[in-house]
Amino acid sequence: MRVLFINHNHLDTNSGIHIFNLANHLTRLGVECSVCIPNLYVNDTTKEIGAVLFDVLSFDEVRRNPENRKVDIIHAWTPREVVRSMTAELVGVYKCPYVVH
Repeated sequence: MRVLFINHNHLDTNSGIHIFNLANHLTRLGVECSVCIPNLYVNDTTKEIGAVLFDVLSFDEVRRNPENRKVDIIHAWTPREVVRSMTAELVGVYKCPYVVH
């Protein structure tokens, strides 16, 4: 199973730390996880949080090669507009269910 989290910001934020820990834990359990964040936050580090066990992708990276990924469910982290619009776009591409946190 592959879960794609969509966040509104980088991982060194309140929401990002929650996603970081959840995605790492799911990865340890055998679930493939990716986190999609806005382009301007991709180079922000998570070294103060810990080792990243999942893929961190920019919105543009996910848009460029959608056929290279299988996504079983999208986890939209908050109903913010930037997350809502990206979720709507990717649900159309992957034809998968989604949940809103």
